[in-house]
Amino acid sequence: MSEFASVSWETPGKENSERPAQNNSTEDTEDVFLGEEDEAESSSKPGSSEPHKQSPSVYYNCTVSEPQKEQDGTQNAYISYLITTETNSPLFQSSVARVRRRFSDFVFLYNALLNEFPACAIPPLPDKQRMEYIKGDRFGSDFTFRRASSLNRFLFRVSRHPTLKKSRVFHTFLESTDWNAYRKRRSISGSSGVVGSSSIVLDGSGGQGSVVSSSPGILEGISDTFLNAFSKVSAPSKELVEVRERADKIEDNLLHIEKAYTRAVRRQGDIVHDLDEFAQQILKLTALEPNLSEEFGAFARGVQAYARAELLLREHVDGDYIVSLRDMESYVGAIKALLKQREQKQLDYEALVEYLNRATNERNSLQSGGGTNFLRAKVEDIRGVDHEASRQERLRKAEAKVKELTKEVESAKVTSETFEEFAMNEVQIFETVKNMEMRDTLSALADHNIEFYKRVIDSWEKIQND
Repeated sequence: MSEFASVSWETPGKENSERPAQNNSTEDTEDVFLGEEDEAESSSKPGSSEPHKQSPSVYYNCTVSEPQKEQDGTQNAYISYLITTETNSPLFQSSVARVRRRFSDFVFLYNALLNEFPACAIPPLPDKQRMEYIKGDRFGSDFTFRRASSLNRFLFRVSRHPTLKKSRVFHTFLESTDWNAYRKRRSISGSSGVVGSSSIVLDGSGGQGSVVSSSPGILEGISDTFLNAFSKVSAPSKELVEVRERADKIEDNLLHIEKAYTRAVRRQGDIVHDLDEFAQQILKLTALEPNLSEEFGAFARGVQAYARAELLLREHVDGDYIVSLRDMESYVGAIKALLKQREQKQLDYEALVEYLNRATNERNSLQSGGGTNFLRAKVEDIRGVDHEASRQERLRKAEAKVKELTKEVESAKVTSETFEEFAMNEVQIFETVKNMEMRDTLSALADHNIEFYKRVIDSWEKIQND
């Protein structure tokens, strides 16, 4: 069973749409977590019509920028990124904080959130399996700025999530100046803990209660997962089926758009190269026609200005917009993985129901005097066992088994239904973040296209006036 204790139903506050800067906080601030900020944010019940409304009093605007190579010249060189956070959270020491983090720090934060909130769709990090690592170009400016853009989107998504943004490790990541020591302490305490599974226990009011942990065998978990991989839910939720279909459609559309813009970027590169060559050839005409040298020179400058404008537009499309499409594809993948977990819970419940039905049929057969076949009777005769006593013993065990399975079925049903509520809430959060993110990326794309045409018009008008 998955762990739900760390997931709370909170309604996000209305936040500033700007991307934030980051701050540094001390360990004292970490210990005050879930204090004033929880009171500052309003909560809503699962199933409310607007589960994402947040108190406007608390916001986190994070910006990742200025990739910088550290320990240059050594074999341990790495890239660090400046994180600037603007916030009015009472848990932070200042309204603006700045710290530097490397990519492995982001990986640590991601894993910590994944362990702390197993029922949340944690926004994914950019893939580390890139060609730049093979070619040795992971310190190049193009690669580092693209990664900074992806990391910026990661923090944007976490800071807009009503549950994840309250995590103590997230606050420490944004603020602590003693981050490395914090990582070591958390790693040591985490390694000393007991690893096991957990199941949710609801309180009497139907709200979220405590989590009961258990430690099943590794082989048992692997076998259940393997068997369920080839099973299908007999009665899938209509809402989740619609969500999965929408996710598949979004993913398919993103792939088509990415391919189209990748081709466009390649053509833009060819156009820039051809325009530069064309301008150079025009300049050569000035030697052949001295009387028109001024006109040829002005025309060549106009072509070069057009090439520079095209290059700037191409850099934005290639380095930001296409990267945003890939990041969104990864985010959709996280939602689909969460839906798969929900399907796993439903399969567990249906399997337990089937086991319960078998045990109930066996008990009913024993109660009616059946349940003893010819072979069993002969074996009992040879061993000198009383048939009625044997039947009563098997009936007692069947009753105990039915009672135990009934409890397990009820627990699995509650877990499955609760996980579905969490999954639907995560889908709504995803839709909100997706709309905000796509609005920003499309607006930036439109602005760069407008700026491209302005540059071209201005350069030719200047040439014409001169």
